[in-house]
Amino acid sequence: MASKDHQEMGFLEHLEELRWRLVRSFAVILVGSGLSYGYIDEILSILLYPSTITNSPIVIQSLQVQSMFLIKWFISFASGFIIALPYLIYQFWKFVAPGLKVNEKRFALPFVFFAFTSFIAGVSFGYFVSPLIVRYSLIEAGWQTTILFFIFFLIAGLVVALFVTTPKIPVGT
Repeated sequence: MASKDHQEMGFLEHLEELRWRLVRSFAVILVGSGLSYGYIDEILSILLYPSTITNSPIVIQSLQVQSMFLIKWFISFASGFIIALPYLIYQFWKFVAPGLKVNEKRFALPFVFFAFTSFIAGVSFGYFVSPLIVRYSLIEAGWQTTILFFIFFLIAGLVVALFVTTPKIPVGT
């Protein structure tokens, strides 16, 4: 008889397992959000720091009664998601791994490593380099050119993303 880990599961059992993994994941996100809401002022100052090196630092405006609460709530939810990310990845892996073959499982660690490294590189670039680019372009070229500059890089990023994520179909086989 097969062990519980290698036992065949039906469609409803898969749905039940997915449901409980999602419930646990959402609970961990809520706990992380609650923890980060306790430090929301420090998180806001960290997030707004790059704008302080520009000529016009960002000032958060509250135009409605609940807007500052919603801003803080959204940032704490995003922080809770980031805090819970290792657990979310673990839950995803525990759900997907039983359906993978041995040769497919060996690609998991390199994929996670390079995805994490790319994520950290992108966040670091956005946090440290983008304010310098904005300051330079505002001083040298004005705000119209800055807007065109960011539209150009947005379109270039979308084109690169399309080429990177599009599956390669072998021709002539």
